[in-house]
Amino acid sequence: IVGLDARAIVQLIRDGELSCEAVTSKFLDNINMKNSQLGAFVDINANVLKEARELDARIEKRGAVFGLPISVKELIAVKNLRHSSG
Repeated sequence: IVGLDARAIVQLIRDGELSCEAVTSKFLDNINMKNSQLGAFVDINANVLKEARELDARIEKRGAVFGLPISVKELIAVKNLRHSSG
């Protein structure tokens, strides 16, 4: 999953071949495996798997990036996540 491009992942979710939870879980596994070396992720949303399950429960799976995990640079303020902006 992690090696697929965004369009392929979204299409697999829409087709019901992948769940948002499965995709998110694989991305989290990849982050946990590599982040100690890279230090790329400062914080991870503690509710991300719950939110993915909520997306899976939706009957209509719409939007160009529906179900695709994203990362946000830590200098952008996101509720309940640490950020480094002034």
